[in-house]
Amino acid sequence: MEEIGSAIKSLCDAFDRLPDTDTPLEDMQAKGIDRGKYDETVAIRRNLRKVVDFLRIFADEASASIFSNVPQSFSKAVLGDVRSLGNIVKEIPEKCQLQRTSAVPPSYHGQERATADRVDEIHGRLLSNLSFYANYLPAAIEPQSDASPSGNGSEAKDELEVWISYAWGSISSEAPRQDRERQELVERMCQVLENDHWRVVRDKAVLKYGDIISTFMSTLAQGNLIIVVLSSKYLHSPNCISELYDIYRQCRGEKEEFLRRIIPLVLDDAEIGTWRQRAAHAKHWQEEFEAMEKCVGQLGDADLKLYNAMKRWKNEVADMLFYIGDKLAPRGFEEIVKDDFEGLRQMLSRLRSP
Repeated sequence: MEEIGSAIKSLCDAFDRLPDTDTPLEDMQAKGIDRGKYDETVAIRRNLRKVVDFLRIFADEASASIFSNVPQSFSKAVLGDVRSLGNIVKEIPEKCQLQRTSAVPPSYHGQERATADRVDEIHGRLLSNLSFYANYLPAAIEPQSDASPSGNGSEAKDELEVWISYAWGSISSEAPRQDRERQELVERMCQVLENDHWRVVRDKAVLKYGDIISTFMSTLAQGNLIIVVLSSKYLHSPNCISELYDIYRQCRGEKEEFLRRIIPLVLDDAEIGTWRQRAAHAKHWQEEFEAMEKCVGQLGDADLKLYNAMKRWKNEVADMLFYIGDKLAPRGFEEIVKDDFEGLRQMLSRLRSP
């Protein structure tokens, strides 16, 4: 997407014209600029410098080609973030103008701190997502041969990407039956899909020790096709529900778009078929939220993010589960794995057809 490269270049050029964050106080005063509001923009400019320095590596044509190999929704999200940063940069020169008094109202400090935090939030998101894709999709920034090992190139051409969202289980004989069934289902399903020339993306195959799990989660939400293996453990896991809600949020809460991007495989213990069951799941997260709220003063930054996310999804869990229940797909372990996942494979083959 050339648009992203252009937006990054414009952002970098605009930032380079800003006053440096290390400008000494004497130099500011020599130019007739009071410390006041100018000084308050230092945190914003310091955070902008971090994200701009990172984005510069994506401004050249070779690196920018990565955006032609990622989901369109991901490219739009990146473009939106870069443009948001550009708008913040445009506002800074006005904030640095000479003011009539050096006194700055307390509300102004809060506004500038909030802007600095917003820049830092966008930086974290771009750093996670772009770094993940740059490492995970080396073909996007390296020349790609048209030939496959067999020489006809048909396998590479036909291989499409499918992401897997699920709660981890265990195949140990000591693990609960539901855990063993769920893990067996995921392992067998991934093997079947790979045999059918799907490029399967799942956490255990992609992540290595030292990788950031939340980075994978936020990237998964950008996928165009996601198989969601819904279970009781999934519905009671903050990480899994965060993952599901991020997919839902990427679709702007629109039912048709949400169901277009996911294939839900609902296991028996998920229990989402009736309003009472869906309400029970919503009630669970309401109670979790209220428990966190009582301890909000003691939460660290990471848990505060979870708290704020839960504040949103606790009100939308029931809708997400109703939409999932409204899509016809194999249900229960036996039906899902029947005839070597025939039902799932039929759904995927229709998506692969031109």
